[in-house]
Amino acid sequence: NDAHATLTLDAAFDTDGIAEVDIAGGNDSARQVAVQADGALVLAGRSRQTVDADTIDYVSVTRLDGTTGSPDANFGTNGTVTRPAVRIGSCGRNNLGPSPWLRIRKAWTRE
Repeated sequence: NDAHATLTLDAAFDTDGIAEVDIAGGNDSARQVAVQADGALVLAGRSRQTVDADTIDYVSVTRLDGTTGSPDANFGTNGTVTRPAVRIGSCGRNNLGPSPWLRIRKAWTRE
């Protein structure tokens, strides 16, 4: 029954099935993930960085190769584009908490 199939991490994806992208050493969190027609993975989220004692939020978009999990060298800088975020009003925090990495797991290989 496919509804109960066991999925395992794809070891070819960043050598252990988990790709982590550190954006300038800040607290980063992916909020959305999309798979493009060519199989590339696009992560959109937030990167929080401290510059001269000021905390600055950035909107970050990272593009990864969908097979290897490596950053797309042809996209932004090391696969990532960041822009300062503009706050309008107040926003609630996500309940996942901050993470030092944008993280994605690829578990599409069936046993």
